[in-house]
Amino acid sequence: MTKAQTTLYGPVTLSDWDGSDDPGEVDGALDQLADRLRGIEGPFDAYDGTGGQTVNGSASTVNIDTTRLNGNSTIFGLSSDVLTITQVNGGNLDISYRVTLGNTGTGDYGFDVYLEHAPASTGVFAEVAGSRVSGGKGT
Repeated sequence: MTKAQTTLYGPVTLSDWDGSDDPGEVDGALDQLADRLRGIEGPFDAYDGTGGQTVNGSASTVNIDTTRLNGNSTIFGLSSDVLTITQVNGGNLDISYRVTLGNTGTGDYGFDVYLEHAPASTGVFAEVAGSRVSGGKGT
């Protein structure tokens, strides 16, 4: 018998636990939790393998053409610089991103970087609220 088998756990909503394991034992609760997470696990990491993209005063789509890691190809797909995420089981996604910019000139510059989302229902891209980051030199 392990510590998990002897530790009692009282679920907040009993109906949330629908497996055959007794939800009053931590080992059974952990097994059910692991079963629910299976299939949505898997990080995704992609980058611009070409480099040298020029941005001049207007909005540009960043070239993301190389997948470094795809932990679940059922959920994540990269094609034509667009990452498609197929949401599974109505879960939440934790998305982080990093953009590195370099100024080839000597003057001041400014930038805004943000994510866009196109719902399947419309296919129209719009800025994701809260994703915008701004910066620059001398602006």
